[in-house]
Amino acid sequence: TGRLSTHDAEPSLAARVRAMLLENMASGLANVDRVAEQLRMSRRSLQRRLSEEGLTFQTVLDKARADLALTYLRRGDLSAEEISYLLAFRDPNSFYRAFHAWTGMTPAQARAG
Repeated sequence: TGRLSTHDAEPSLAARVRAMLLENMASGLANVDRVAEQLRMSRRSLQRRLSEEGLTFQTVLDKARADLALTYLRRGDLSAEEISYLLAFRDPNSFYRAFHAWTGMTPAQARAG
């Protein structure tokens, strides 16, 4: 018919999860249980539906964290330690390791552009 159904116009579950993660990141509430609660579904249902999109919660979380980290680093007004806190890492070293795994660069290399 050429018309989009309401379902087709809705953002993907991954996009909704990502938006919630970005909202909750600095408060430390960017976790699967909190997001499932916000979406009014069980943790298992959330994981199953993300799997149907070919994703896991961890991959959506990692991508959101990596994108935010790059944004913060390029902005230049936050230290890597502050960024690690804002991204809800336990400590800066965990952030450094994760950032390197995501990008193949150190935070300092990414900041330098």
